[in-house]
Amino acid sequence: MSRWLGVCGLCLWFFGQTGSAWLAAAQQSPGELELIPQAEMQYEQAVDLYRGGRYSEALRLFSDALPSLAATKKEEALFEIGECYRFLGRPADALSVYRMLTQSYPKSLFAPAAWFWEGKLRMEQEHYAEAIPLLQLALDRGSGETSEAARYLLALCEFHVGNETAGSEHLRKVASGGSPYRWEATRLLAVYLEKKRDWTGALSYWRSLATQAKDPSMRWQATARAGWAAMRAGDEKMAKEYFDRCLGPDVPPQWQTLAYEGQFEEALSQKRFEEAMALVQSHPDRFSLERRIALLMQLGNACLRAGEKGIAFQVFDSCLSLNPPGTAMAEAAYGRLVALAGLNQKGVLDEATAFLDRFGPSSPYAARVRFIQAQALSARGRFADALPLWQEFVSQKPAGVPRSAALLGLGRAYFESGRWKEAAETLERLGSESPAATELLTARMTEGAAWDKAGEPSKALQAWKEALALAPKGSKEREASLVQTGLLARQLKQPKEMEQAFRSLVDEYPQAKLRPLGCLLLGQAELGEKKYAEAQKHLLEAREGEPTQFFGPATSMLVWVAYGEKNLEKMEHFLGELEEKAPESAAQLPAALYYWAGLSWAKENRLILAKNALQKVCSRSDAGAYLASTYWQLAEIERKLHEWPGAIQCYQEFRKLDPNGADNSPVLLGFAEAETGAGEYASAQKHLEQVLLQEPEGRRNAEARMLLGNLYWVQKNYAEAAKTYSTLSLLYQDNEITPRAMEKAASSFARSGNEEQAANWRRLLREKYPDFKPDA
Repeated sequence: MSRWLGVCGLCLWFFGQTGSAWLAAAQQSPGELELIPQAEMQYEQAVDLYRGGRYSEALRLFSDALPSLAATKKEEALFEIGECYRFLGRPADALSVYRMLTQSYPKSLFAPAAWFWEGKLRMEQEHYAEAIPLLQLALDRGSGETSEAARYLLALCEFHVGNETAGSEHLRKVASGGSPYRWEATRLLAVYLEKKRDWTGALSYWRSLATQAKDPSMRWQATARAGWAAMRAGDEKMAKEYFDRCLGPDVPPQWQTLAYEGQFEEALSQKRFEEAMALVQSHPDRFSLERRIALLMQLGNACLRAGEKGIAFQVFDSCLSLNPPGTAMAEAAYGRLVALAGLNQKGVLDEATAFLDRFGPSSPYAARVRFIQAQALSARGRFADALPLWQEFVSQKPAGVPRSAALLGLGRAYFESGRWKEAAETLERLGSESPAATELLTARMTEGAAWDKAGEPSKALQAWKEALALAPKGSKEREASLVQTGLLARQLKQPKEMEQAFRSLVDEYPQAKLRPLGCLLLGQAELGEKKYAEAQKHLLEAREGEPTQFFGPATSMLVWVAYGEKNLEKMEHFLGELEEKAPESAAQLPAALYYWAGLSWAKENRLILAKNALQKVCSRSDAGAYLASTYWQLAEIERKLHEWPGAIQCYQEFRKLDPNGADNSPVLLGFAEAETGAGEYASAQKHLEQVLLQEPEGRRNAEARMLLGNLYWVQKNYAEAAKTYSTLSLLYQDNEITPRAMEKAASSFARSGNEEQAANWRRLLREKYPDFKPDA
């Protein structure tokens, strides 16, 4: 070592002198010129030793010769000294010499190689950041293999310092050329792109290796991993092709196994679970026992996630048959129990008990198994047995038991046990603690039902409204939420909320069971808002959808629609339907409605309809102030229909109910006409004479005289009738009563045998009223 330190000192002294100083020293000591041939001879001997791998001996001769060598030989000698140290496993000494060379002779032909080896040594010491600039110099200044090797190592260093973009770019350049590092760079690029989940990019590099690499092991590795990349890129056909290539007898076992696992993963990713199970079971020699258990566990859990409980049960059962070690045994037993619970098999409770007996309460799956017990008990309606378990989960919050599921289970258990308020409060808590829980919709619906049963309709409505906001369009849950929201809003007298809910129900659910009810309530609301067309549409649908229950109420409201529209045709139609098919509902219509209908029909001279409507008024207990007027109108209608007894009775009822109007002339005139028609002549004459006294002139007087003439006519007292009609014709002049009286006078004179007077009145009638036509 002391010898080397002396040599280093000599070298440092040497490299501290200029060329001219060295020449001057040579001239002053001519005897030393004889050493140069000796140094060159030592150098040549050192080179031979170096080439023969005798690095220690070569190092000694290189060091002895170095001070006396020419400049060009010194550069090469320094580089080879560094190489000797490197081959001898003395990297620190090698680094010192390489650095001495590059600093003293940066333009030397040996500088790129020195930078390269200095960088490589730094890299091997894991000083990647220090290696990068050295390798970059070797890349920039070097050529050939030095440059190619430098780029490859530079890429690795860039990856190590986290500069993956620069590193991958260097690898791409190496992989695209003819470098001896081409295939290793290609492999590293494929691995890097796999890490980036760029399966298409990784596939392109693995395919290149699989077809072009000379190393068989690398080709098979690339083929197997190309299958994995193709599978993850979604190209199942290509994946199968590459996996199949790796199943031949000449393929190394490790790549065969990788291909088998690729086939398994491909089947798993496509949810071909039975095929994946067959791959594991049909060739047990492909995988170690530990690996088979791991694959079966992976498969079983994938089946559970996909909802394939039946296959999952078989997979876990197969895994248990391999007698896995303790942890895997418990996991497989738990998986089988989960699958069994999903299949809703009767043995769930027994198997759960057996699990707890075997693995104990300290098992990491114990709480989850008790959770399955609670679910199974609730599913079988054994809520009293399940309740303590749910209470335990909610109070203790064990790991592995979903908080929201525990709260939902407890809330449902309370609900089914009739503990409405506790149920509602528990489910309300679920919403506040787990606002994003998948069970929230079910919880809100159950909470609404619980508050309703607890006598808290306002809270129930709020819960159902929140359920409505959560329920998907078109779902049964939304349908139920709309119904309950509408009914509770109606109960709480919130018409806008009610109408909005039932309108959505009617619009969105044409087959809804409660759609007729929704239509009925909508029609009722629209009727109140005077939206008669919409109300009629919904009321018609309500009674068509539920005729037994809703025909009466819906048709009653349709009658009111007709009233609101003042549509007498609709009134006739709907009122007729109601009286025919739902008389009990018709009986509940108010007298006022019938009174309006009767008067309206009377104005249109639809006397039968008017009579029937007014008769309904007379039979109503709520006729009240309408009753007297109704009897008057009814009497007039029956008089016009010549229904004399009925008319007389109605006039009499009117006179009783309205004493102040009993002897009014119109009343007495109508009464007298009815009495005449019924043959009660004396009473009729009395009433007519009373009118004549009350009305000494004018139209009422004329009407009374006309009716008095009619009274004589029906009694065949034609002489008195002729006298009465002729007197009327002379006293009262109008275009209605007078010509009729003249015509009746002519007829009476003719019947009394006075043809002269009859002819005279006919002539007068023709002259004065040429267009008059007698009644039929």
